[in-house]
Amino acid sequence: MDCFGGMTSLSHNIDGSGTCNLTGPGDMPSTVPMVAPLADNGGPTLTHVLDPGSPAIDAAVGTACPDTDQRGVSCPQGAACYIGSFELEPATPVPAAFEWALMALAASLAGLAFLLARRRTLAANESRWTGASVP
Repeated sequence: MDCFGGMTSLSHNIDGSGTCNLTGPGDMPSTVPMVAPLADNGGPTLTHVLDPGSPAIDAAVGTACPDTDQRGVSCPQGAACYIGSFELEPATPVPAAFEWALMALAASLAGLAFLLARRRTLAANESRWTGASVP
């Protein structure tokens, strides 16, 4: 049960149990909100992170969109504000130059591994011919 008694909704609320008698614009009665448990996600109070596919994502429009969420993150971060106290911040993309640097490093390490293996093979072959030990 989400509500005990009556409630006046100004707009854009989600009621998972259908007990709040939501009738405001953008309200979603009897809708599973798909949120994580209350947790410290930054800011002065506990908040619910929205799960992927939550109906609250990008669901608040117009005057239902505050300047910041409950943590102080600016809104909206996507096409529209999220319903609730938590506005999901998009992941920071990895710069292309960083990706290229990682690929170049991986290629260099692979080349080094090949050269070391080749050196070991050559040294082993030489030891068979000369009787010297392999370093």
